[in-house]
Amino acid sequence: MAFNNASEDYVGAGFSLETRVRICSGKACRKHKGRVKKLESVIDDHCRVGTIKCQGFCKGPVAVVERTGERFWFTRLRGNDLRNDLDAFVDGGKLSKRLKRRLKKQR
Repeated sequence: MAFNNASEDYVGAGFSLETRVRICSGKACRKHKGRVKKLESVIDDHCRVGTIKCQGFCKGPVAVVERTGERFWFTRLRGNDLRNDLDAFVDGGKLSKRLKRRLKKQR
């Protein structure tokens, strides 16, 4: 779904303007292209998904979730369970035990 950066478009489509997910586009994360596409397909119904430059963790795929003024960095987001946990977290849920193990840092 393409948007032209107008906030009304995001809200009208059911997106949360408070939550954004950015997926690393560095060389190591690009090796996991299939996993990244699956990750994007799970979470793009709930928020805006974009890319960021390499975060230097090199344990891909790496994603940054910006939610309620905080940033959460997750590494090695592989497998259906983690994708579903991230989807629930992006949708306003709590951090699961699996996601907590993948949490790199929080600011």
